[in-house]
Formats: sequence, structure tokens, C-alpha cells
Amino acid sequence: MYFKNALNLSFIEYAHRPPYPNGTGIEIFGDYWDLDSLYYTLHAITTEGTASNYVLLGFAYDVRKANANLRETDATEFTEELIIYRGFKYFWFDFFVTVQFMRKCANAFPSFSSIQADTYRLESILESSLKAFDPILGSEIFEWLSLNLIPENEYIGLFIRDLTYRALTAIDGPERFKQIREEVETLSIRNPIYKAFKKDMEAQAKLNNCEPGQLDIDYDFEERGFNGN
Repeated sequence: MYFKNALNLSFIEYAHRPPYPNGTGIEIFGDYWDLDSLYYTLHAITTEGTASNYVLLGFAYDVRKANANLRETDATEFTEELIIYRGFKYFWFDFFVTVQFMRKCANAFPSFSSIQADTYRLESILESSLKAFDPILGSEIFEWLSLNLIPENEYIGLFIRDLTYRALTAIDGPERFKQIREEVETLSIRNPIYKAFKKDMEAQAKLNNCEPGQLDIDYDFEERGFNGN
């Protein structure tokens, strides 16, 4: 399993179609068995009714679609034989949360070597891809994620969508990555921006007579050309 085109992360030149602008995230590839193992690991470590369950099963959905040849492909020639790898694109903030929640859940299965292998592999892909895009900022982002816990609660999915939308509307490339570096630190229950967002969601939930997790913020990704796969 590996990441592709990390230096540019435009996906435009490589995939020959422009679903995402430069610097929005990562493209992950693997063979059938890589993705099959990852898919079953994600389902094995989740616990129903938790925020991590929602995040990890969302990632597993894209893994399954990729393995069914419904996402991206990458052709590599090996000893005169063309090998087709399958993959998918993922926004940075979604991937940050996925990898950290996967590690947290995988820690409950220390003796399951396949689960640990898949988790270490994704952690390695995250670190390598961040540093490939920008060695300094990428190292800072990875270090912050290694030392801080992302809150696992009913607000995190909404907050990630908000961070992603703000990143997508920023200037492409290095400037966007700088913004991602700055805003990754808002993924903390102690951060004032996160606290303000949480307070706002609680107020909106009360106004709509529902739980915060039932709220749905309408971000028009398609209008800005980020309609995904």
C-alpha cells in the first residue's frame, strides 16, 4: 500500500481529471489483498455507537469501493507485466482523524498482528505523504497529531467538514497547506475555535430540538467543484 503524487497532490496531472485542486489531500493505492486486509481490519476494530465507528466505517466504504474498481487506478510495470493498483482520494483532515482513531481502536487488539500491520502502514503513509508535500510543515503536522488527541464525540464529524471546506476555499498549493498546518491545532477540546464551534452546535441543536450529532451543515462542495467520486 502506498500514496501517489504526494509532492503535488493535485491529482489533476496524474489522473487526467480535476476533482480536487492542489494540496487538498492524499491518494492511497494498494493491491487487492492490501485493501481487503485494511477493510476487514477497519470493521474488526470499530465499536457501534461511537464517533470513531462513524469515521472508520466511512473510510472503509471508500476502501471497499476502491477494491471494487470504482475509484482510482494506477498502472505499474513489473518485469514486463502491467500491474494495476486500486486507490482513492481522501481529504487531509478526514485522513488525520481516521489514522488517529484507527490507532486508538487498534490498541485494544495488541496481539492481532494483521490489525497492527494495517494500522502502522496507514500511519507510515500519513507521515510520508505529509513530509513529501512539505518537509517542515508536514513534520510539524505529524508531530502535533502524534502528541495530541483529537476529540472523539458527536461534534467531530461536523467540525472536520467545516475545516475541510475552509481549506478547499483557500488558495491552492503551499498556501492551502500552511492553512492546514495552522488549523490542525484546532482539533483539540482546549482550542478556543473548537470550543466556539461546539457551543454553536449545541445552540443550533437546542433550536432544532435535536441532538448535535443529528445536525447537518450544508457545505456546497459541488458548487466549488469538489464533488468527489
